[in-house]
Amino acid sequence: TEMSAQFDAAALESSLKSGASWDEAKVGEQTLLLRAAAIADTDWVLVTAADKGEALASLSSLVNTSLIALVLVAAVAGVLVAGLVTAMLRGLDNVRAALDEISAGGGDLTQRLPASGGDEIGRIAQSFNTFAEKIQHIMLDVRSTTGSITTASSEIALGAQDLSQRTEQT
Repeated sequence: TEMSAQFDAAALESSLKSGASWDEAKVGEQTLLLRAAAIADTDWVLVTAADKGEALASLSSLVNTSLIALVLVAAVAGVLVAGLVTAMLRGLDNVRAALDEISAGGGDLTQRLPASGGDEIGRIAQSFNTFAEKIQHIMLDVRSTTGSITTASSEIALGAQDLSQRTEQT
C-alpha cells in the first residue's frame, strides 16, 4: 500500500506537536484522517487512522438535518409573522372601512367606529369617535342657535311690519 507523500516523518513530528489537529493522508485511493499521540514513558507513537468519509458522515448528516430544521423553522416563523401582521392590519382595514362608510353616508355624525382593543388602532378609533361626538354637539348647537336666530328674526320682522302698519295709520 502506498502512503501519501504528505504524511512523512516531518508530518508525524508536526502532528505530535499540534496535539489536537487531524492530518489528511491518502493511502491508495482512500483519504484518511490521521492523528499521532506519544505514549508516555516509551519512545512509541500511536497513530490513529480513520476513513474521512466515515468519520465525517455523522457530522454531514447533522449539518444536513440542522439545515432542514432551519428551513422549516424559518418557514413556520414566516407564516406566523405574516399571520400576525395580517391580524394587526385587519383592525386598520376595519377603521378604514368604517370611515369610508361614514363619509359615504352624507357626513352622518351619529355613526361611530368600532373601538375594540387597547392597541393603537383601537385608540385611533376611540379618538375619532370623541372627535365626531364633539362635532355632532357643535352642529346641534349651531342648529339650535340657527332656529333661535330664525325665530328672533321672524319676530323682529313681525314687529317691524306691525310698527310700519301703525306708523302708516297715524
